[in-house]
Amino acid sequence: MSRLLASSLFGIVVFLVPMVLRASGEGKTEIDGTWEVTRFNEQGTDTSEPVRSKLVVVRENGIQTTTKDGKPWGKKSHYSIAPNTAPKQIAFSDPDQPDKITHIGIYEIKGDTMKMAGFVDRAKRTTERPKDFTPAEGKVVSELKRVKEKKGE
Repeated sequence: MSRLLASSLFGIVVFLVPMVLRASGEGKTEIDGTWEVTRFNEQGTDTSEPVRSKLVVVRENGIQTTTKDGKPWGKKSHYSIAPNTAPKQIAFSDPDQPDKITHIGIYEIKGDTMKMAGFVDRAKRTTERPKDFTPAEGKVVSELKRVKEKKGE
């Protein structure tokens, strides 16, 4: 896998996935839960690597973890959301430096599907948010499907 793709995958997952404004309030947010990547577009080109490798994101209580092929992948990150904005906003930060934002972006949830978008460029990914989810040069757009909890869990 190319270095740029690996970096972007990590960024979108970590991005997608602790960026926005710190999650406020107690309890679960709408993005909490387990999500599997079903589509990934980088720089306007679809790539199947995250789908083939079963990239799964788990978000709970402001912490995001990721697995790839069932094994831990990447770093934990903090996330925060601003669900009352249009589009909804998300921000990620390093768990060791929670005030240092590493990625910002937007998200949308319809039913059990979440779309997320952010920028690839190192400078832009911490200062600008995309306006929409249209794949394009300089953007990473992903689609995730909520993994249903099994009864008894």
